[in-house]
Amino acid sequence: MRDGALMRGIPGVLYRELPGAGQAAALARTRVRVMLSEGVAFPGSAAGELPWLAALTPFTMGPELTARVNALGRAVFSYVDAVQQLYRDGHPTVRALLDAGTTPGLRGLDLDRPVQTFRLDCCIAAGRPVATELEEVYGNAGKAHAMEAAYGVPAGDLFDAFAGQGLTHVLVDDQVTTYGTELDMFRRRLAAHGADTRVQFLSQVRPHDAGTAWRFCYTLDLAQYAPDHQQMLTRGRIRYVNPLFHGYGTKLLPAPLFHPKAAPDLARTLGASTMAVLCDGFTGCRPITPADLPDLAEHRRSWVLKVTDSPADRSVTWGSRGVYFGDHSAASWNRVLAAAAASHLPGRPDQPAQYMATRLVESDRYDVPFLHPDGSRGALMTRARIRLAPIFFRDAKGVRLVAGHATFVNTSRKVHLGRHAVCAPLDWARTVGPNTSPALTVPGIGATRADTI
Repeated sequence: MRDGALMRGIPGVLYRELPGAGQAAALARTRVRVMLSEGVAFPGSAAGELPWLAALTPFTMGPELTARVNALGRAVFSYVDAVQQLYRDGHPTVRALLDAGTTPGLRGLDLDRPVQTFRLDCCIAAGRPVATELEEVYGNAGKAHAMEAAYGVPAGDLFDAFAGQGLTHVLVDDQVTTYGTELDMFRRRLAAHGADTRVQFLSQVRPHDAGTAWRFCYTLDLAQYAPDHQQMLTRGRIRYVNPLFHGYGTKLLPAPLFHPKAAPDLARTLGASTMAVLCDGFTGCRPITPADLPDLAEHRRSWVLKVTDSPADRSVTWGSRGVYFGDHSAASWNRVLAAAAASHLPGRPDQPAQYMATRLVESDRYDVPFLHPDGSRGALMTRARIRLAPIFFRDAKGVRLVAGHATFVNTSRKVHLGRHAVCAPLDWARTVGPNTSPALTVPGIGATRADTI
């Protein structure tokens, strides 16, 4: 599949022609039309233009990868429960890690209620999922509906789960204004599942409002509202999915797993097997202290820095905006380290910020067939990195993998959606056998695993 000249005619993409893909390209054109008709759009995208490059087929996880992803999802629910319990018990290290960037009035809320849903952002390294982030607020539910309509990959479990919560509202961070079409698709699909849901900004909530809301805002970001409005949002008549425990939104929720003063206590609660799944399934991370800077400078190629809090510009904590890779130039890395040492955004000394460091994980590489943006033919994105984004739900039916997608980029370490990225709905083996070889099953339909760097 990788024969032929490498081409650069698509901005941000290295690709090859894909002979013999005429029928697949014709089907992909139909899929693009379906997604656009369902309302897929993003600010800045041209009218009638998909915000990403359309994969020719879903990305289908084989049985072994499916089993590993499911095991990681189950372990993460147990982990968050254990972290909440340690926080409730006053564990000093857990509290110090998770309280950073959160005003006192928004700490430690809803500690008696368990997390219900999250998305993992994973790369695949040597055939196994490695999570780089745990997202409780994810902008992919509407996309799952559109992809189901276009590709036929079932997403009904996701919407059944939300509808089963008796959802009446989606309450949105007033600073997050780019998800309007996404949330409208979500609202329309929930209506088909019997849930009449209103989407509104958190500033529009009034004292008489009641019901169950999907909170499309990190708890720590409720600090943008006046104290009386905060009080109404957090102690009023609305019940939230997920609960208001602030730890979900700090990006440092995985940090206790790797902290020497928290990990032993977690291990006693979780047990050795669950701890092994978690330590194997998350990249190491920690908040940055001045003592870390020499090591981060010397071993920059092994590290990634992420902004965990920026009160004056919350947008840098969404998507890949506040993510910096050490294997870029030493000069740019040193500028980021200087900003981290001074606790501000790079090049913006007037914008306070806090950072965490995470271990760099090298993704396996995939050759991914996609529809050329001119719509005339198939093409092959070569040696692309992957971001796997499985969505999990926990309810009366148990812990379930309910939807997801895979994103591929081959000209940047930042694997995020855009016109330089191929996106495919996530499908998986519904029946998992115990003796399946990862080497044979990790590729999926439409994404052939290439040699790992």
